[in-house]
Amino acid sequence: MLDTLNQNRIERFILQLVESADHVGKPLGFPFVREKKFEGNRLYFVVYPDWNVVLLWGISDKKQQATSIQKIKQSLPVLREYVRQKINVGFEEPEASIL
Repeated sequence: MLDTLNQNRIERFILQLVESADHVGKPLGFPFVREKKFEGNRLYFVVYPDWNVVLLWGISDKKQQATSIQKIKQSLPVLREYVRQKINVGFEEPEASIL
């Protein structure tokens, strides 16, 4: 569980993502797979610019960084399908969304 300070940081970070997701965080092997560091933790997310969607994947510490990145990369086809299904169900014309 994150403390209130880090929860507030993540909320501010999400607002940054809504404004400019493709310029926030550090790319992780692919330009659309990114991480944002804060207080020794990393927040991982996948950007789908064609759909104006950012999928927040998870949070880990430095020790779990390599494992987390590997899991994200292995899950990319499943994540893409998940997002595709979500945006097609809720609305026809996707707008900026955080899932």
